[in-house]
Amino acid sequence: MALFGRRPTVYLLTSPAHLQPVHRGRQVEDPLLELLARWPDSGIVGSGTQLDADNRISGFVIEVAVPARGAADSVEAMTRFLTPRLPVGSRLESQSGDVVPVGSLEGVILRFSEIVRVDFTDPDEVEHNRELDRIFAKVRHVVNPDPVLASWRVMNDDSEIAVYGSSRERMHGLIKSQLGEELTTYGGRFLEVD
Repeated sequence: MALFGRRPTVYLLTSPAHLQPVHRGRQVEDPLLELLARWPDSGIVGSGTQLDADNRISGFVIEVAVPARGAADSVEAMTRFLTPRLPVGSRLESQSGDVVPVGSLEGVILRFSEIVRVDFTDPDEVEHNRELDRIFAKVRHVVNPDPVLASWRVMNDDSEIAVYGSSRERMHGLIKSQLGEELTTYGGRFLEVD
């Protein structure tokens, strides 16, 4: 940020997307940084993962700084950019409390009660399970061209896959028809998404 210019305007981007940090970085923060490169002294100044009472991912927060001069233009560009990439319920909030809704996607979350062990850790220090990786790849293929966003997480008692696309009903139907065996074998069930 500029040392001698006007202080930047900071916006808080919040989203109910269930993305673990590495997926949030690749699918949201990196593309957002490319957009913000249009404005000098713009950038991401912080981010974090929101957890629920059971220590499950329930969303994320990203702090975005843009130049005070021209902030309206950058917010308009971010809104156009983020709306087709984030789920309904996502929003940009200014320091003064102004809220701009962003997000048009719907989500599907699958929980697998029989996938609970970590098989390996990748170079990014992300814990994996081979069966969950296989199912995740199949889910992404089945719901093509959706999902726009996708993530997974291995927990102590179960595992989750979250996908966000244009139609929850479409993704739900495709997953159920194409992954019925995996859902049965690994104790898979659909969770409601707000």
